Amino acid sequence: MTCCFAPLGARALLPTRLDLVRRLGGVPAAADAGRLTLSAAGVTPQFAYGLHPLTPLLLSRRLFSGAHAAAPQPASATPARSS
Repeated sequence: MTCCFAPLGARALLPTRLDLVRRLGGVPAAADAGRLTLSAAGVTPQFAYGLHPLTPLLLSRRLFSGAHAAAPQPASATPARSS
């Protein structure tokens, strides 16, 4: 999608609702694909609270905060019992 807007003069990608995103890696990947900057984002459910600067610290915290929760759980070491 960003590749379509970049030729039209778009220079920045301003993602909103990052509080709902489970796989945040797509956001910087999309910005890179369209050669767009990521300078701010909406990180709360209410857009009225405005955009927050996307600093390296905020972006890395968002990227790694769900890493453990979204990681697949290892299979149980004991086999399932048949009844």
